[in-house]
Amino acid sequence: WLLYAVQFLGVYALVLAVSRSWDLALMAGLLMIFSPVTQWWTGSGTYTPIGYGGMATALLIWAYRATDHRRWLYSGAAGLSLGAFAVGLYPPWQIGALIVAGSLAVGVVAPDLVDAARRRNALVALASAVLPAAVIGGGLFLFFILKHTEAVEAVSGTVYPGERGDSA
Repeated sequence: WLLYAVQFLGVYALVLAVSRSWDLALMAGLLMIFSPVTQWWTGSGTYTPIGYGGMATALLIWAYRATDHRRWLYSGAAGLSLGAFAVGLYPPWQIGALIVAGSLAVGVVAPDLVDAARRRNALVALASAVLPAAVIGGGLFLFFILKHTEAVEAVSGTVYPGERGDSA
């Protein structure tokens, strides 16, 4: 159930950050956890990339919009979510989550970057939201990789069944 909660909260937060509508966010979160694809592929590889990716993006959007000390809190929390997203090590779901969440984030930031009067402030807000999160998330991922080098090498050396030859 914890995996369902991670996925639900990530989708809920992302839709809430973009739409600012709690009822739409609630419906999106419920639709995601009850969707056939996540029910079929039950496992952490399905739930955590969607949940942590959505949560990280929502926190980055809130950090971008914040004008006080909350920007640093949101950015730090986004870094933790990015680290959790990265150590999931399941690219098939991570890529899809990045495409959706990244597109939504660009949609939030783009109007401010297009407007010449708001561009400078938008760039400062974007940098001060993204850079701390990237440092924290990247640091956590690097620590994970260094701590688990042997396991990562073993997984990367795996030959998938379709690539195996017949040795008989």
